Amino acid sequence: MALGLWFVLPALALLQWPRAQAYAALSGFGATDVFDDVRYRRLPPRTLLVASHPQSVFRAWELELGEHARPDVSVLSLPFLRYPGALQGLERHTPELVPLARSYLQRGVLDASLLDAHARERPVRVELDLGVATSVGDHLVPAGLLHRW
Repeated sequence: MALGLWFVLPALALLQWPRAQAYAALSGFGATDVFDDVRYRRLPPRTLLVASHPQSVFRAWELELGEHARPDVSVLSLPFLRYPGALQGLERHTPELVPLARSYLQRGVLDASLLDAHARERPVRVELDLGVATSVGDHLVPAGLLHRW
């Protein structure tokens, strides 16, 4: 029996090759599409996305610039707010996010009252991390990979 499994298991793995090869080929890389759909493409109209991880911000920027996927979605990129020119960019492109960004930079946590104000006007989705969870965790409801305000 063990000897039979020794030959059968590798043969079964090889049967998966054609299907896995198309998915794993880097010429048409699509491994992130499943996550991009949930984290960005399928968001409600006019969503404010508070992104806590650099990877999520980079994916949102890539989708915005490469596909023009969701011009109605505003992304507040927490990891990059301290970079030179970040606030000036927000002032030019999404001035309504500047008070929330300034508050985050001053206090180091998200301001629940400012997020409440945004949520009255548009859907708000927050990408959870430990810093966000401790400051506004009571206001968040799980919604897939993100949390709904």
